[in-house]
Amino acid sequence: MKAEMGNVASLWRYPVKSMQGEELSEGEIRSPRRSGLCTDRCRRRQRDHRHAEAYPKGRFEPRRFRPNVLIDTPDRTKGFVEESWIGKTVKIGDAQLAITGACGRCVMTTLAQGDLPKDNGILRTAVQHNEGHVGVYAKVLQGGAIKRGDRLIALG
Repeated sequence: MKAEMGNVASLWRYPVKSMQGEELSEGEIRSPRRSGLCTDRCRRRQRDHRHAEAYPKGRFEPRRFRPNVLIDTPDRTKGFVEESWIGKTVKIGDAQLAITGACGRCVMTTLAQGDLPKDNGILRTAVQHNEGHVGVYAKVLQGGAIKRGDRLIALG
């Protein structure tokens, strides 16, 4: 049984270990043998609202967390729904991924980045509300093209 879980809101690539990523409108998730666009980090956008409510002074923007794929989930979904995806196989565009685990965060999320100020409350809020997890890790099962707007579908 297939179930739609959201849509790709944005794609990001980090060509070098710098603080700045490059936003893409489309990309290729490479096979497991080659490094790929989304070999590790997927995140859902609705979470920003929950953290923002808990810590209104903070700027919970995606670039703090360096996601490769940012998913918009339906407004009716509450909480940290991406953690319910762990253990599932999903399809985005032509690619298939196994969601393998929650993404624990470190002090890097609190550092100043571009116009984002240093903010220790970012990590503190993530720890208080979700054990420090923001997003999930994914393993590439089948590479393929993806683009902004593609549906995230749970398979099986």
